[in-house]
Amino acid sequence: MQGPDLKSHPVFCFGSIYLILREIHLPKRNQDELLEQLKSTFKASVPSGSIIAMQAIEAAIKGKSPRWIKGNFSGLVQSIQSDAYDRYLVYEKKGWEKAFRKVFGPTLKDCSSPEQVADLMIENFYVFDKFFLSLTQGRRI
Repeated sequence: MQGPDLKSHPVFCFGSIYLILREIHLPKRNQDELLEQLKSTFKASVPSGSIIAMQAIEAAIKGKSPRWIKGNFSGLVQSIQSDAYDRYLVYEKKGWEKAFRKVFGPTLKDCSSPEQVADLMIENFYVFDKFFLSLTQGRRI
């Protein structure tokens, strides 16, 4: 009895070289290790909440007199909160880009097709899921 025609198999269409590259350049790293690498790189790239808040405060009160600040305090607080969050989102996106490129960049260089990139994303779905969940939970604190 003859086995299946491997040449028509979707994985085989990348060729045996793909399978070898995958074993050499795409080691099955521990999912927890990948998650921790993403988190630590992200955390090192994003300023603390207090630094971001201070940036928003300094921008909001720059050139304002103490009298103006007292007279507009409630609106100022809302404005600072909104600006701090907007600043965080910018830092968050840049931090994610840096973390993703550092952790997955070397692997992406070996991907020569959209299918291989999709495979990388699919294989690491739970790493990404846990990472983004940690970002969401971190914003609630």
